[in-house]
Amino acid sequence: MEFKDGETLQVFSPCAPEFKKYPLSIQSAGRVRWEWFYYGRSHLPENRFFFDYVVQGGEVIAKTNVDWYEPELKPSPSEDAVVLA
Repeated sequence: MEFKDGETLQVFSPCAPEFKKYPLSIQSAGRVRWEWFYYGRSHLPENRFFFDYVVQGGEVIAKTNVDWYEPELKPSPSEDAVVLA
């Protein structure tokens, strides 16, 4: 999915998408990646950031290249993979 300011949401191997509870929710996925440009800065590669969640061996491994704060990435396989409200 692409959004108006160059953001992208990629969902790999989705399972159980729903359009009832929220505009979109996906119960599980093999991988979810959210990318965006640092807001207010030029759309250059060095200003592109991501959160990447990959299911491996029953757990969710989270990675990011965000460098201006320490995000608390604590994904849980018991939570929905994607919720757009």
